[in-house]
Amino acid sequence: MGATALLLGLWLSDSAWVRVVLFEGKKLNRLVVEYKGERWAAEVQGENLLVNGRPKDELVVWGSEGKSLTLPDGTKRTYPGKLIVRAKGGRLEVLNVVRVSQYLASVVAAEMGQAPLEALKAQAVLSRTLLFKRLLEKGRVISDHEGFQVYRGLGPVFPEAARAVEATENLVLAYKGRLAQVYFHAACGGVLASASQAWGAKHPPYIRMGVDTVCLSDSSQRWEKRLFWKGPRVRLLAWGRGAKAKVGSALLTGPQLRRKFGLKSAFITKITQKGDTLIIQGRGHGHGVGLCQRGAILRAQRGDSFCEILSFYFPGATLTTVKKVQGSKAGREK
Repeated sequence: MGATALLLGLWLSDSAWVRVVLFEGKKLNRLVVEYKGERWAAEVQGENLLVNGRPKDELVVWGSEGKSLTLPDGTKRTYPGKLIVRAKGGRLEVLNVVRVSQYLASVVAAEMGQAPLEALKAQAVLSRTLLFKRLLEKGRVISDHEGFQVYRGLGPVFPEAARAVEATENLVLAYKGRLAQVYFHAACGGVLASASQAWGAKHPPYIRMGVDTVCLSDSSQRWEKRLFWKGPRVRLLAWGRGAKAKVGSALLTGPQLRRKFGLKSAFITKITQKGDTLIIQGRGHGHGVGLCQRGAILRAQRGDSFCEILSFYFPGATLTTVKKVQGSKAGREK
């Protein structure tokens, strides 16, 4: 084993620690942390942190059991590991230092929910790959929101999610010896999108696009949205993953239509106008690139293993351990 691989195995593993920024982007002025009968009320005053009314550099709460954190709006969550609260830029910054295995169990539960174990294992591999790739490229601090992947502490975790993480310990997807860029979404609607269709980017050669046979006949992936519409006429020119429509004189793509009308996906099949009602029909939920979580569930239900699920959605990628992945600066994907 080379020195680089050894280093990766030490700080990129399920037993390592990761620092998660909680409630990033939310202007927090006050919160309450509780642990084993003790209570700390933290608030920011100017650039200073007050804990139970007294100035403090930072609040650190550490212990083996869950620590509850309550926000002024009533949001209450429980977190493992260590909680650190600081004053930064006139607001409270909250960090959760947590084992990678515990972080992943929460992410798998929050991202996929109750599902067959093999589907949860596939999600665990992807969430681990995404995490380790981000840590290599951006450093050891990550966010807890859907802009990266959803982390909600101990609240969402159920036994099967933790089992999925344990059963796939340190397994990742790689392409040409490097961590693969992976994507996942709720439901493809029967057709997987390319990255160019979804957000105008180059499509990775190892990610499947096109028909997902198990989802084509899944009627639960159909949707319809009705809108009160007094705007210009809307005409669908092309349907499916390459959907295009004229809104008045403006030509909009599927992703643009999705943003404009708040649609579940950019996979649009029909647009109808009846008086002041605009009816838009489509399939799927999310951007449509990479692993389809609904498809993974359907495949697991018919008996596919997590390896078979991943090989379908990422046919050019390799399932491997993180120790075998290149981690030098020159080897990182940009």
